[in-house]
Amino acid sequence: MFIDANIFILGVLGQDALAIRSRKFLKRLESGEQNAMTSVMVLGEVLKVLNRKLESRPEAVLWVRRIMAYPNLKICGLERAQFDASLPFFSQGLKPYDALHAATMREHGICEILSFDSDFDKIDGIRRAEP
Repeated sequence: MFIDANIFILGVLGQDALAIRSRKFLKRLESGEQNAMTSVMVLGEVLKVLNRKLESRPEAVLWVRRIMAYPNLKICGLERAQFDASLPFFSQGLKPYDALHAATMREHGICEILSFDSDFDKIDGIRRAEP
């Protein structure tokens, strides 16, 4: 399962029912009960939003380092091959970062993404789930 940025962001910042569900999932990931994957691109998105919303670079960094320390969270890098592979997903209507996520998932044989972003629903071979 690939974890989208909105799960991490809501888990840190949110106060609604979606945030509660995100935090519950993240607690399982943090405790090692759950395995998942994300990418450095997702962490970059999370860092950008946390920095803007928290208005504190040190606090944003602390949160991202905490996420990076989750024991069963694999964090994959990005290379030109993923960018090339993302272009068809972009052509199908995904935003550039989401297209990169879809390409990364495909490369690693992952077909499920945990996300509140319904744009992933229009991509064949990707199944979206919510916490």
